[in-house]
Parts: sequence; structure tokens; C-alpha cells
Amino acid sequence: MPGIGYAQGAFPRGGKDTGMDDGPANATFRHSETDGEPVLHVDGEIDVANAGLFRRELDAALARSSGAISVDFSGVGFIDSSGIGVLVGVLKAAQARGGSVTILDPTASSRRLFEITGLTEEFGLA
Repeated sequence: MPGIGYAQGAFPRGGKDTGMDDGPANATFRHSETDGEPVLHVDGEIDVANAGLFRRELDAALARSSGAISVDFSGVGFIDSSGIGVLVGVLKAAQARGGSVTILDPTASSRRLFEITGLTEEFGLA
């Protein structure tokens, strides 16, 4: 199905329209642990094209935790509102378990987005 508003083959940032929200892998995810709690390391861009994949990776980290997870944003060059929405959804799930989501080492552009949206304290930016 062609993308709405884009000429065939001309999708944002070189992405491919799949009609789904877990399209091209313009981000990579790696899981680790610090002090027994999961850390999700994200490199690349978080946008509508991979928001579904981002959510699944965060859910996997949350499932392995006591409720608290950290997300390393040192390699995130871009995040759009769909990525922020995914983070807020996972934050709510973590808080329902008495936990939290902490954003580690955000890039300047990511930090600015958290500041503009008023979410800096919600995510305990470190």
C-alpha cells in the first residue's frame, strides 16, 4: 500500500512504508543490565516507522525487571511524537508496577524534546 502524502518510494528519512508501525530498522536496540536492572540501548532514529518495534523492545525490558528500567539515549539522533508516546505508555506500565523509566545520557536534541514536552522529571533524565 503506498504511503499517504508521499510519492511512491519517497518516504521520510529513506524509510519504507509498510502501513505498519514497525517498518524499516532505522534504529538498533541492545539489552544489558546495570545493578540487576534492564537497560535498553537505542541507536538511531525513533519514529512512526519503528515505534512498534521500540515498544516491543521496551516491553521486553520491562518484563525482565522488578519494575524499573533505563533507556540509554546516547545514540538517539531523532525521536518524534510516536516515540514519545511509546515511552509514556511504558512509563505508565512501569508505574503501575511501582517502577519507573529513566532516560540515560540523552543527546542534546532528545533532551530538548523532553524539556519542551515537560517530561524531563517524569523520566528522571540522567
